[in-house]
Amino acid sequence: MSRSNTSPSGQPAPTQSPLARRSALAASLSGLLGRGLGSRVAKVASTASATMAADSALAQSGNGRIIVGFSAGGALDLLARQVAEGFGQRLGKPYIVENKLGAAGRIAIDAGRSAKPDGDTLLICPQGPLTLFPHVFNNLRYDPSRDLSLIARLTVFDVAIGIGPASGTDSLARFLAWARANPSKANYGSSGAGTLLHFSGVALAQGSGIPMTHVPYKGAAPAVADLMAGAVPMVVAPMSDMLENHRAGRLKIVAICSAQRTPLAPEVPTLKEAGIDVEVPGWYALCGPAGMTPALQKTIHQAAAHLMDQPAVKDRMLRLGMQSAVLDPQQTAQAQQRELRMWAPMVKASGFTPED
Repeated sequence: MSRSNTSPSGQPAPTQSPLARRSALAASLSGLLGRGLGSRVAKVASTASATMAADSALAQSGNGRIIVGFSAGGALDLLARQVAEGFGQRLGKPYIVENKLGAAGRIAIDAGRSAKPDGDTLLICPQGPLTLFPHVFNNLRYDPSRDLSLIARLTVFDVAIGIGPASGTDSLARFLAWARANPSKANYGSSGAGTLLHFSGVALAQGSGIPMTHVPYKGAAPAVADLMAGAVPMVVAPMSDMLENHRAGRLKIVAICSAQRTPLAPEVPTLKEAGIDVEVPGWYALCGPAGMTPALQKTIHQAAAHLMDQPAVKDRMLRLGMQSAVLDPQQTAQAQQRELRMWAPMVKASGFTPED
C-alpha cells in the first residue's frame, strides 16, 4: 500500500525547509543518545547540531554578497550570479554580486579576505590569484594559503591555444615548426602579463623547447582581434573567448591545456595528445575570509554542490565555456597547493621579473 504525504487530519503535510529537517535530525539523534547508543551517536549529533547552528546563523543575518574581480557580463560574473541566485533559495537569504575591478583580481581578493568570516561575504575567483600570483607579484597584500577559507572548486574551463593567418599553418605541430624556423616572429598574445594565460604560453614554450615572446594585451578580446587580423600569430585564452570564431573559421584552436578533450570542441586535441607534456586546467573557486568554522564551510559547500549538480545549471555552464566540477574544501586546498608548487620553478625559469 502506498503512503500519502498527509497529516492525521487528512490535510497535506507541510514541506520542511532544509533547516527544519536538520533540526529534527539533531533532536532525533539526541533522543537516541539518551537511550545509550554511545559516543558514535554523540559525534553525529554534535555534527548535526553544529551544521544546524551554521544554517541558523546564515539565515538570520542580513543580505550576503559575492565579490568578483572582473566586469559584469563576463563568464565569471555570470557564474557568480548563478551562485547568488541558487544560494538565495538554498541558504534562505539573498546574495548580491559585487564587481570590484582592478589589479587582475587582487582588489577583490583583498576585499574578501578583510570581511568577517560569517558567510555574509564570499568570493569567486579564478585560480591565478590563489596559485600563481604569489610567484608573480612582489607586494601581494595577501597570503592565499593563510588569508582565505577555501570552500569549493565550482567549475573548470579550458585554456586554449589559438592560431591565426600570420603563420599560414593549420595545426599545432606545423605552427611550432614555423615558430622554430622564424624565431623573430614567434610571438603569442594573452590577456595580460603575469596571468594564468601568460604562463600557460610559457609552459607551452618550455614543453616544446621553442622560445616564444609574450605580447600582453588588456583583455582577451583585443588579443583575439589581433590574432584574426594577423598582427600576432598565436593567442592563449579561455576556450569560450575563441570558440565562436573557431567555429566560424576566422581562427583555429589547435590544442587545449586540459587533461582531456572538451565537449565544447571534441575535435581539438590536448597538448599531451600533441606530444607536449603540459597540463594547465583552468578553474574557479568559491572562498571566504580566513577563520570560517568547518560547519559553516560545510553548509555553504553543500549548497554549492547541490546547485552545480542541477542539469539546468550544468547546461548553462557549458554554454559559458565551463563545466561543473565541484571539489570540497580539502580537495580544493590540495589542488591549490599542487599548483603553488608547480608554478614556482616555471616562473623562475621563464626569467619573468615579478611585478609590484
